[in-house]
Amino acid sequence: MTRTNRFAKEIQAISKVLSKDTETKDRYSNATNRGKRWLCFSAWLANNRERWQDREAAECRDRIANRLSSTDITYVLQFETDIDVVAYLKAKLIAAANRETTPMQLAKRADWLSNARRRWSEFTSKVPTESKSLTGRKIQIGNCFYAKMMPIKEALSKDTDTKQQYEFARRGGREWFCFSWWIAEDRTRWNDRDAVEYRDSLVSWLGSIDIAYVLQFERKVDVIAYLKSKLISAVDRETTKWRLNRKASIMGTGLHNPWYKEYGRKKTTDELAKSTGCGMICRLYSAMKGYANYLRGNSPGPSFWTHPDCRLYLEWHNKYDAPTSGLLRVQ
Repeated sequence: MTRTNRFAKEIQAISKVLSKDTETKDRYSNATNRGKRWLCFSAWLANNRERWQDREAAECRDRIANRLSSTDITYVLQFETDIDVVAYLKAKLIAAANRETTPMQLAKRADWLSNARRRWSEFTSKVPTESKSLTGRKIQIGNCFYAKMMPIKEALSKDTDTKQQYEFARRGGREWFCFSWWIAEDRTRWNDRDAVEYRDSLVSWLGSIDIAYVLQFERKVDVIAYLKSKLISAVDRETTKWRLNRKASIMGTGLHNPWYKEYGRKKTTDELAKSTGCGMICRLYSAMKGYANYLRGNSPGPSFWTHPDCRLYLEWHNKYDAPTSGLLRVQ
């Protein structure tokens, strides 16, 4: 048996383990086929980091990585903690984003919002002056910039041409889609002072997963260039030494290993995530819910309080979201 065939069999065996093991099956199933291939390679590599320098392994990883899309890379990058692997994937991410946004590729993209904008134009052109809180209380919005996004959010979530893409996005991606719709109605708005201030506040907390996702749907060169620069900033922010160590700690504990805490009996991350409590104990359970979602490949993103970028999210929330939703501003 040749080395290549033996390597392929090892990867295949790892694939079966990842798809069945309780720790990995959820995040493995959430990956695309190309992403799954990388996760298998990463698991094979984790057993012996010296393999990273092996020539045949390097050829294999290049074959796998060169087929990954930017969305694939941002997904698998969540679960990498080795500095060499992270640096390699960051370089591949930039190459993938550039490859996906060449003039030829952009020319093939249709304006996916055009039909929906035409159908909903009368509805979205009416900026609301008041809204209702979660308790039904009426809120006077005034001239809040975010009010312009509110009817667009409803249109995106209901229109047959957009609701699937909208539902697949995380919180940050959905907010960008609303802004992108509003910009597309009048391209001169891109440089409007209030629009610039809003988009910078919004994108400051978007994760690399969010940006790579919405980048697929943009066609204008200036918007593409802006998002690509923010994608690099986001992935740099997410791969600091502190964050890599934090991710390694969470992944090391996993879903089913016990947490040695002073709160009652020893419980796993998964058990704590499903528990309820009161007072300070609630914070523990809430944190475990965030960790469990991350380990399953369903990271809630910066809008969840345990996320390192939550402070950036709250700055956006306090200025734009809170005045229109009736939710309290958070310090």
